Amino acid sequence: MSAHHATAVLNKLHAYGLFSHLGAVIGQRAGGQHQRAYFLIRPDNDGTVPWPDIATHLGHGAYLAVPAPQTPSTSGSGRAALHWVISPSETRRRFTDTTVLRAAISAVHAEQQLDAAPTMPTPLHGMPA
Repeated sequence: MSAHHATAVLNKLHAYGLFSHLGAVIGQRAGGQHQRAYFLIRPDNDGTVPWPDIATHLGHGAYLAVPAPQTPSTSGSGRAALHWVISPSETRRRFTDTTVLRAAISAVHAEQQLDAAPTMPTPLHGMPA
């Protein structure tokens, strides 16, 4: 997912008090800017339940190179440098709880849709509604 959506999801997990359900998160940087984030979930998740549009489930057969343990977000300047946003040693978990992650992503997606929804004009005083 995009870096700005991932930040919103992380903030949501923290606000809900569910940070303990968070596993490792890998970031991808391009041109010195954070572009994408990858939440690691258990490989037994078959992807049959659709994810909100702001997230992509890579599914079986897809892979992502895992950065070395000592690769924090502040190191390297490669065009597509992968780095740990949150390493497994920080969370003591490899994988994020899929149900919790899906709920946080769904909440961020719903808020985004509400923000983009057109608003109804307010009737002027004395005008019929």
